[in-house]
Amino acid sequence: MSSCTFESTQQTTPLGNATQLVSGTALMLAPETAKHVRTLGLAVPHFSARPHITVSIYSTETMAGCRGSAGTAFVPWSIEYVARGAAGGLDQIVIHAANTDIGQAFDADMVCSYMIVGAV
Repeated sequence: MSSCTFESTQQTTPLGNATQLVSGTALMLAPETAKHVRTLGLAVPHFSARPHITVSIYSTETMAGCRGSAGTAFVPWSIEYVARGAAGGLDQIVIHAANTDIGQAFDADMVCSYMIVGAV
């Protein structure tokens, strides 16, 4: 995997009385036997219904200060939402992504930036 330094972040911002925004960036995991896919599991504060979820996936090699090139693109193919209770009383969101070069392994670290907005 990439030698670039990366630190995951997550922040929650209330938007008025009944809406919240959860945003952050996290490293996606690659299964040992399937380096053409990535998965990210998130525990987030509870929403009253399925929130709006937007993601962007990119390689750490394309981040400032890292050497390398974009080379390979990953796209989300599934975003799962599991309401309260799935993650110790928090909601759980699982994001799956795959290499656009179908079936081709890719060894660089992939990062997911996410924005989740919904009613509380």
